[in-house]
Amino acid sequence: MGRDRAHGPPEVENYGLVIQTSGVASRVQVELCAPCHSRRTELGDYNHTRTAFLDNLVPVVLEEGLYYPDGQILDEVYEYGSFVQSKMFQNNVRCSDCHDVHRLTLLKEGNDLCLQCHRKDAYDSPEHHFHQMTFQGKPNEGARCVKCHMPERPYMIIDYRADHSLRVPRPDLTVKIGTPNACGQSGCHDDKPVTWIVDAYDRWYGKAKKPHYGTALAAGRAGKPEAQTELVRLAGDRSIRLSSGLRLSRSSGRILVKKAPRRLTARSPTTKRSCATPPPTMSTPSSRNNWPNGSPHFSSIPSGRSACRRQPS
Repeated sequence: MGRDRAHGPPEVENYGLVIQTSGVASRVQVELCAPCHSRRTELGDYNHTRTAFLDNLVPVVLEEGLYYPDGQILDEVYEYGSFVQSKMFQNNVRCSDCHDVHRLTLLKEGNDLCLQCHRKDAYDSPEHHFHQMTFQGKPNEGARCVKCHMPERPYMIIDYRADHSLRVPRPDLTVKIGTPNACGQSGCHDDKPVTWIVDAYDRWYGKAKKPHYGTALAAGRAGKPEAQTELVRLAGDRSIRLSSGLRLSRSSGRILVKKAPRRLTARSPTTKRSCATPPPTMSTPSSRNNWPNGSPHFSSIPSGRSACRRQPS
């Protein structure tokens, strides 16, 4: 982050703040970090005094080549697009809950970072993760929360970045749609076939029963006709932005307006303003249960804002 972005130019006395950075809501803080920590496109001249992220930038969506169909990071997309998929974001967790934003370090080391919110007896134990706490006399990497819920990928060869969607591992999706899973990552069980991983996972946690939006996106990307029903369902899910339907239908090579014309119309004030808002906090149990890892992130629309149909104010 450039110094002027948060603190103003040097000639300003005491580096008077240009924008509010403390005492703000969690989503405001996340959007304050997003201009640097997202893959995005600028909307004209970047006015740094405008605090609303989507007034300045359009972040990428779950596009093929950038994200796996289940929302995991693939290309260099940074952290924002992943984090807004997470249940943490939906429950008002913010960047500074884990990161010291001035020292660029974590607030706590190891699992202690997660135990700020999560119960130690329930989650930091072999009964939850089924791994020994120590291995060959050292703390076991397999018992670390981030190894299962924030797998890393290398960029520029040496820069390992964690997936901030904080998802539950789904090796069954590896079998169904070819997405990676945390258990099979390098240094864990990459020497085992995926069937071995799925069998172990099923023994420990039971078979995954909830649907996952990744199967719909994978089918849509492949242009399969049977994807249409699930894509319409995604477009009509209130936990996803209304502009999602446009992106979903186009990714599968068809427009779904015949089945869901009203769902694909940008009508809310937020969508009229930018057609690019991340999923809001889910407040109802029914919407929360639609997708086990929260909503897929469709924070923007295809290139060009003309895809948003303007509505009367």
